[in-house]
Amino acid sequence: MNCSSDRLVGQVKRERLIELLKRKGVECVEHSHLELRPVKQFLEHEDVTEYLKYCLPRESYQASGVHVSDLGCIYQDIEEEVDPGGYISMYGFVVVGSSVGGNVFSLDAHKGGVYWVDHGTFCDDLITYEDRATGEWHDVPFSKENIYKSMVLLNEDLFKFFEDLVEEKLTDYLFSLN
Repeated sequence: MNCSSDRLVGQVKRERLIELLKRKGVECVEHSHLELRPVKQFLEHEDVTEYLKYCLPRESYQASGVHVSDLGCIYQDIEEEVDPGGYISMYGFVVVGSSVGGNVFSLDAHKGGVYWVDHGTFCDDLITYEDRATGEWHDVPFSKENIYKSMVLLNEDLFKFFEDLVEEKLTDYLFSLN
């Protein structure tokens, strides 16, 4: 594929998600570059940019048992350096929602995927996480590689993730991650 066909695919996915949200009673807001200035460091991957610019809700909403953030909540997460968003934002992850237990899901500004992040994983100089495959706990120093190891990839395609989320297909899976 070339750049223009990639852009067209992204636009189709974006419009499909906006229509799905509209049917669920969620109004999306198109944000200007000025409004997105506080999140400009996350506008690297085209899908992340499309989501933040066109698909954020006017007001936060609930889907599949989790809270999906509006732009104001995202700003607050960044400004207050709330755990875990405050620890991972400098590595290119923007928190866009949370569970009732305080865990979050974030977008990867570099790769475009969506990741689940446990709220107790990060502290000032250490990452503590459970390897979900082995059940073993690890204490590792901060690095981008270790951040990836500590998170659960929910979907490489953020638009597919949000479609499944809004269609309430992820409730049981996300609950199991809490």
